[in-house]
Amino acid sequence: MAKKTKTKVGIKAKAVEVVKVKAEKETPAPKRIRMLMSLANKDSSFTMGHSYDVPKEISVNTARNWIACRAAEEDKSLDVPKETK
Repeated sequence: MAKKTKTKVGIKAKAVEVVKVKAEKETPAPKRIRMLMSLANKDSSFTMGHSYDVPKEISVNTARNWIACRAAEEDKSLDVPKETK
């Protein structure tokens, strides 16, 4: 007589570990950026050395991405005060 073997049916699922990722603090949106290289897209071109207003001319996400990849830097120079007489 042959031996009887028991076979397990089904696969036990591995326990899934939940990892909490700390949310990075969002840096405040830059008001103005200065281009460190020239870039262009289908709508406009951005020239190296020029400053652009972020909420008006460039979206906040685009400005943050360009700063992160070092295509631009935050322009912190002050505006020239208006002339008074």
